[in-house]
Order: sequence, then structure tokens, then C-alpha cells
Amino acid sequence: MTVIDSERAVSVVLVEDNEDIRESMEELLTALGYEVHGASDGASGAALILQLEPDVAIVDIGLPGIDGYEVAARVRHRLGHDRLRLVAMTGYGDDSDRRRTREAGFDTHLVKPAGIDDVVKVMLPPAPQAAPGS
Repeated sequence: MTVIDSERAVSVVLVEDNEDIRESMEELLTALGYEVHGASDGASGAALILQLEPDVAIVDIGLPGIDGYEVAARVRHRLGHDRLRLVAMTGYGDDSDRRRTREAGFDTHLVKPAGIDDVVKVMLPPAPQAAPGS
């Protein structure tokens, strides 16, 4: 598994209140060549995302203070949709949960517990669609 080919490391903000999960993911992503910054609650996570403007933000939904939906709203309000890949991370994965994260402004939805391959996969932008008839 490799990180996106690039002249610079892909920057990631990981917002997760479970210290063990956050630290493990930070270590794994750093070992894969990502530049990772972590936050343990919604307010500091939103502030960190707005300050650093990373390539990707992985945001737990169930956070202390403000939840992941509010983090997404604040970030999307300031940064829009084109400057950041926003990944929801939650223990819930049914259709209504996925719809709610999409409506909140997340690009994709990751269900815990997720393997590192799944995490890396959702951080990549979707492949361009081929034009009809090509």
C-alpha cells in the first residue's frame, strides 16, 4: 500500500476522542507517509482543520462538545467543498447514517472499526468517470 504519489506529503487532520484509536491511526498513517495532526474533540478539531486546511480530514461523529456534523458544517461554511476531502468516521453504517453524513457535507463515510486499507482508500479522491461513449 502506498500513499498518493506527490511532491509533498498528503496532510490529514484526524478528529477522534478515543485516544487509543487516534494514536494508532496517527502512527499508521504517519508510517505510510501522511502528515497527520490529531484533535480529541469537535471544537479543537474544527479549529485545527480551519487553521491547517489539510488535504483530508477524518472526523468521528460522536465527539465531545460539538459533534462531527457540526464540525463538517463549520468547515464546509469556511472552506467550501473543493479544498478538502472530508471523511466521516462512525460506528453506524446503515443507509440513514450514510445519508445524514452526506447531507452534513462529508464526502464519504467510514464505519468503525476500519482497517488501515479502508482508511487509505476513502481518503483518495474518486476516480474520474469516463465520458459516455468513450
